[in-house]
Parts: sequence; C-alpha cells; structure tokens
Amino acid sequence: MSEHKAVLITGVSSGIGGAAALAFKARGCQVFGTVRDINGASPLNGVALTEMDVRHLRSMPKRE
Repeated sequence: MSEHKAVLITGVSSGIGGAAALAFKARGCQVFGTVRDINGASPLNGVALTEMDVRHLRSMPKRE
C-alpha cells in the first residue's frame, strides 16, 4: 500500500471493526479508531483510539 494512507474506523473495540483496524495497520496505513468507552477499551497496537459514539452528535469532537 502506498505511503500516507489514513483510515478511520468506528467501533474498533471488538469484532469486525477491531479486525479491520489491525488489517489496515498491517498493510501500512495510519489507523484511527473510535470506541464508545475509552476507559474500557483494550489498546490496539499502533491504532490511535478516540472516544466517540456516532449515535450521539454531542460525543463527536467539534472543530473550531
């Protein structure tokens, strides 16, 4: 995979989201993943985690 590929995956704390995050990381992508509870999330090697619940607008970071 070419340089400078970045991927954002929602729901990386388990299942398909977690597997996808690790697969993209293995292919050389920079991976960002969201979890609903950052304190309860297990770290994923090389994946930048952020707390966000896409079901609720207020949980999404605001850009100024």
